[in-house]
Amino acid sequence: ESLSSSLLEIFYTAGEIARNNQQKVYVVGGFVRDLLLGKPNQDIDLVVEGDGQSFAEQLTEKLKGVMRYHEAFQTANISLENQLSLDVVTARAEYYEYPAALPQVEKSCIREDLYRRDFTINAMALCLNPDQFGDLIDFFGGREDLKNQQIRVLYHFSFIEDPTRIVRAVRFAKRYHFTIEEDTMRLAMDALRRGMVSRLSQERFWHEIMLILKEPNPIPALQELRYLNQRTDAMPQLENFELDEEAFYFAKNAADWWRENLKTPCRLDLLYLMILLLPLPESWRAQITPKLNIKSHFLQEMEKLEEVLPWVIQTDFQTLAWSEMDEKLHEFGAEALLYCMLKSQNRSRKKLRQYALKRQACKVETNGTRLIELGFQPGPDFNRILGQLYRMRLDDKIHTKQEEEAYLEQWKRGEKQT
Repeated sequence: ESLSSSLLEIFYTAGEIARNNQQKVYVVGGFVRDLLLGKPNQDIDLVVEGDGQSFAEQLTEKLKGVMRYHEAFQTANISLENQLSLDVVTARAEYYEYPAALPQVEKSCIREDLYRRDFTINAMALCLNPDQFGDLIDFFGGREDLKNQQIRVLYHFSFIEDPTRIVRAVRFAKRYHFTIEEDTMRLAMDALRRGMVSRLSQERFWHEIMLILKEPNPIPALQELRYLNQRTDAMPQLENFELDEEAFYFAKNAADWWRENLKTPCRLDLLYLMILLLPLPESWRAQITPKLNIKSHFLQEMEKLEEVLPWVIQTDFQTLAWSEMDEKLHEFGAEALLYCMLKSQNRSRKKLRQYALKRQACKVETNGTRLIELGFQPGPDFNRILGQLYRMRLDDKIHTKQEEEAYLEQWKRGEKQT
C-alpha cells in the first residue's frame, strides 16, 4: 500500500534472482524503519546472504542499471534510469581492533549483519524472497522500540566501539521526537566521560555534524549535544557555535522560497553551515573547514562572502541599480545569496529576492560568434562587451536582441553608453 509499483517491481525482481541463486535477500535499515513509521525513504539497502557481487551484477542487468563495486567493503551501488539508486551488500559481521577504529568486515548471515548496526530501530529487515516476501525480520525488538518511541543500542560496547553513534542517537531522537532509552543514555554518558569521542578522527566527527545539518531543523540536536558536552566536556568543538534559532528558521523558509521560485537546487545544510561558521573568528574557522567533506569552491565562496558582508549589512539596496548589486553579488550561488538576505536590513530583503529572480532571468542573446559577424575583433574586449550588454539588460535599458545590436553599433562608432 505504501510503495510505488516501480519500487515493488524492483523488490520482486531482487527476490526472484535470490531464489534462483538459492540465496536470501533483504531490504534493511532506515528504509524498513521509515516504512513502519509511514514516512518516505528512498535510501534502499539490500543485504544478500551469499555472493553479493554476483547478485548485484544480475540485478543490474535485469534493471538495466549501472553498477559500481567496492571490493574492500563488499558493496555495490546500482544507479537506475529513474534516478533511484540501490546499495547491495554481502551480509557481514564487523569487529573493531580498538575503540573508535574503523571496522573490519567478514562475510556472515543476516542476524550478524543486523547485529552490527547502531540501534534496534535500524536493525530490522524485510525478506524479498518470493516465499517470504515482506516478512519482517526483527531479532532485537526494533518494532517494539518504534512503538515506544525510543532509541536503544544493541549491545553494551556499542558506543565504545563506535562513538559516532552517540551523535547519531541524538540525531534520530530529535528527528522522530523519540527519547534515548535509559540504559542507552547511561552507556553514552559513560563513553563520553571516558573520552571516546576524542579518539575519533575530526573528519568522522564533523561528518556526523554535517548529517545533523541535513535535518530540516538541526537546532534541537545541536542543543542536545551542547548539553551533553557541558556535562562531560567531551565535544568542545561545539562550544564556539552560536545557535541562532531565528537565523535557522529564516534559512529554512528562504531555502523553500528559492526552490519554489527559482526552481534550482539550494543546499540548506550548507546555508546552516554558513550560519554556524561565519560568525566565528577566522582562526577557529580554519581549524574546522579542512575537516569538512565539502567542495573547495564553497569554502572559497564563503571567504568572498565574508569580505562582502560589511557592505551587505550597511547598504540600503533600495537605492541601488540592479547592476550595482550585481557587481558585488554576481559570483554568489544560492546559499551565499540567501545568507546575504539573512544579514541585510529588513527593507533590503525584498529587493535581494527580486535581484535573484532578475539575475536568473537575465539572458544576453548576443554571443562571441555574433560579435565577429558584426565586425568586432576577437580579444579581451569580448568579455567586457558582453558584460556591458548583461548590465544593460539587468537594468532594463535593453530588452531585445535588436536593441543589443543597435547598442553594439553605437559601441563600434565610439558612442558607447553607460
